[in-house]
Amino acid sequence: LDPEALTRNVLVAGCAPLLGAVAQRVGSRFFDARVTWLLVSSRRALDLLGDELVHVAGLHLSDPITGEGNVSAVRQRFEGRRMLVVNLTRWRQGLVVAPGNPKRIRDVQDILRPRLRLAAREEGAGATKLLQRLLGDRGAPKPAGRLAAGHEDVARRVQCGAADVGVAIEGVALAAGLGFIPLAEERFDLVLPAELAERGPVRRLLEALDDPAFRAQVSHLPGYDGAICGHVSTVEAA
Repeated sequence: LDPEALTRNVLVAGCAPLLGAVAQRVGSRFFDARVTWLLVSSRRALDLLGDELVHVAGLHLSDPITGEGNVSAVRQRFEGRRMLVVNLTRWRQGLVVAPGNPKRIRDVQDILRPRLRLAAREEGAGATKLLQRLLGDRGAPKPAGRLAAGHEDVARRVQCGAADVGVAIEGVALAAGLGFIPLAEERFDLVLPAELAERGPVRRLLEALDDPAFRAQVSHLPGYDGAICGHVSTVEAA
């Protein structure tokens, strides 16, 4: 491996399909920076960042009490550190179903029906946390299902008939021509240590996000709202 090439690389972990577009944007705009995307759950991304195995973690963790699940998770995980939270997009997360909704799924409670096949996500995924919260509010257990690797994998399984339903973001359902039943609106954020912000490739990433043209590109994608893209806030973890 070329050591110089490694210094131009920014490792970003997270589950948002939009991170692929972020990587393309940085690569096309800057010769001295490259984004490598690792597809992992929100919780796993946070752990990788805490272990200093990636530069940036992508999160969408809901918190019905504060409405700031991502910020709460950062404060808990990075005690005593100054962190940056960079907004990427808002989206809706919900139930992905086959076209025409042949199983007549209307609500999260319906996925507990016998013989309904669920495309599940692993523990630590934002989709799993949302599902557990909504079912827990109704006193229902988390249902079992075959694990899907991410939002797009959930959509693929429903599309090919391997699953009847799964929890994923609206954008992947629309892209696959599937039905979508919204459950929650969320914000997807990128989190990084504040001291990395002036590192050349990371600075390039932040510049690419805080760009009106990229915000417009994100908002043009079905299921995504890019109005907040590039907004940076500081979290002082106590």
